[in-house]
Amino acid sequence: MSLVAVASAKGAPGVTTFSVALAALFGSAPGGLGAGGEPLLADLDPHGGDVALRYRTDDGKPLDPGVGLLSLTAAIRGGGMPQQPAALVERHSQRVAGGLPVLVGVSGPEQAAGVEALWPQLAATLSGTGRPVVADVGRLGPTRSLTPLLRAADAVLLLARAELEGLAHLRERVRRLIGGETDSGELGPGAARRVGVVLVSNERAVAARTEQLLRSGGLPVRVLGTVADDARGAALLGGGGRAGRTTLVRSVRTLLPAVHELVGATATTELTAGVPGPLAPQPYSMQPPAAHQPAGQQPAGQQPHPQRGPETAEIPVVRP
Repeated sequence: MSLVAVASAKGAPGVTTFSVALAALFGSAPGGLGAGGEPLLADLDPHGGDVALRYRTDDGKPLDPGVGLLSLTAAIRGGGMPQQPAALVERHSQRVAGGLPVLVGVSGPEQAAGVEALWPQLAATLSGTGRPVVADVGRLGPTRSLTPLLRAADAVLLLARAELEGLAHLRERVRRLIGGETDSGELGPGAARRVGVVLVSNERAVAARTEQLLRSGGLPVRVLGTVADDARGAALLGGGGRAGRTTLVRSVRTLLPAVHELVGATATTELTAGVPGPLAPQPYSMQPPAAHQPAGQQPAGQQPHPQRGPETAEIPVVRP
């Protein structure tokens, strides 16, 4: 169906938290973003994934770190390209509390080294499942080991903080992915139409300014919008509680049409509407609770993210 890779240019702007919320909301996306089957969250961070550390099963038990990316690539290595990729991926996935299927990643670079040669086959397998896949690939490093996966993706979302350092690294990462006048870039010709930028900021107007900045530098990619810098929402999503009404989840929800449009620009399968999504997962906290703006109050000069409307459903998160 659709393969969406989520990455950061530098640091830890919250790729895993954003990927969790995006996958959980896929099924309810306007325009049928989750059509084609149950969304899958794939932890493909070669530096070491966080999914196994944050999630629990329905009965409160830890996920099995041996069932996931490692076992899937072992099966591919032993049997070549699978004839039924959907069934193969399902056998190596686990369900977390709340119902979201996840593909557990590697624990660190040492394990990732054994997977690196199989990224092309893995990308083809995930793309062939016929279901939406959100792939958390973490921070894009200097190597190009993930290039086959990124090239196979219908959309590549780059997450960055709307700060000077973050935007500077974002610009260089975008240039490397899509290239310039004399270089087609890591993703090949036409890559600009499937790369989107998401900014972590409580100031929504920064999206338009950043897109203008990128375009003025010869980088014609879309800035899809902003996701709220909401420590309280991240803690609720990760530590137990009902996160559906948080600014974080509301802001991710507002991005769904833009993500859908980006995916639709390159997806080979027509997106159709009406497939209900899973309940949201129950991850462990990505970042500790921190001081946050009181409800209803925004810093001076900032535009707030939209408040909860009648269409905003709860994302149930079960405390471990």
